[in-house]
Amino acid sequence: MNPMNQNEIFKSMLQFNKTVFENTYNAITLMQDQAEKMFDSVCSQNSLLPKDGKSLMDEWTKVYKTGRESFKHYTDAAFNKVETFLSEARND
Repeated sequence: MNPMNQNEIFKSMLQFNKTVFENTYNAITLMQDQAEKMFDSVCSQNSLLPKDGKSLMDEWTKVYKTGRESFKHYTDAAFNKVETFLSEARND
């Protein structure tokens, strides 16, 4: 198989995987954000929930958002490294 064809195939596979990741990440983000809104709505209407419980859930929300954003950042960096590798391999 021609090395140029292999690079193009790998680039297509990478682009496909990157698109699948982006779509899945966006769907998960929407679901988590919607769940957060629903939880906030329930908590604001529930007078039995102590303030400590609400603050604990707020902190948990911040932690999972930070983790989600870190995961996205590292995954994007990995995709970029592979794209750079493939473009350099084509130039050799």
